[in-house]
Amino acid sequence: ARVYAMKVAAQAHGTEGTRRALAAGVDSIEHGTQLDDETVATMKRRGTWYVPTLGVLSFMSERSASLPEIVAAKLKVAHERSRAAVAKAHRAGLRIAFGADAGGVPREFAALVQAGLSEMEALQAATINAATLLGQESHLGSLEPGKFADIVAVSGDPTKDISLTLSPAFVMKNGRVVIEAPVLR
Repeated sequence: ARVYAMKVAAQAHGTEGTRRALAAGVDSIEHGTQLDDETVATMKRRGTWYVPTLGVLSFMSERSASLPEIVAAKLKVAHERSRAAVAKAHRAGLRIAFGADAGGVPREFAALVQAGLSEMEALQAATINAATLLGQESHLGSLEPGKFADIVAVSGDPTKDISLTLSPAFVMKNGRVVIEAPVLR
């Protein structure tokens, strides 16, 4: 992958899988639900990005009442471990980028904040951090001349209330308006 200037992401939940992926030199760990101190230190030393994907666990937790009790119990433990891993990674100063599995996108911002990131850090995870992880920061991730005009606006200040990201009032993709609410406050 390095020869072809490609990025490599590893989808890893457990500690052993994460360690093996790090030994192989991946650029990012997706999920990382059971990060321990040693793994976090290795990621920090190597500059490996962390893409937690907590939103999908939030999504599934909201529906746990409809699941068999044994599944709901395992889901609760996985959710708690994931939040603890994100908090540990954040405290250690790991680079965190936004990512989400199906159903998790709308909940990812709030889940990151609940795990210890500030609202601004969660927004940066989805913008400049994600662009940097992908090696696309010269084209994406911030509003600057010459970059793609992808904008999501909300009615209010998401740095004070991250739940506003659940209701976009305006969306522009590649310079074209896709969603426009009648009134922006």
